[in-house]
Amino acid sequence: MPAAAAATVCSETFRLATAEYVQLHGGIGFTWEHNAHLYVRRARSGAVLLGTPAGHRARLAALIGLAPNTATAA
Repeated sequence: MPAAAAATVCSETFRLATAEYVQLHGGIGFTWEHNAHLYVRRARSGAVLLGTPAGHRARLAALIGLAPNTATAA
């Protein structure tokens, strides 16, 4: 359960931090002239590879018995 909770917090924080990073730098933030785009791409690919925050929350809810476990129902 601690890993699911940590994955929820970390993935959402990474996505939010990269979005704010791009906003902070303005128009140059998402161009090849600045490295901010690399972090945005890592956050997006991490969500695809490791799961979205909503998916982690659903898994955590299933682990603590708040929702039916659909991950093992297949």
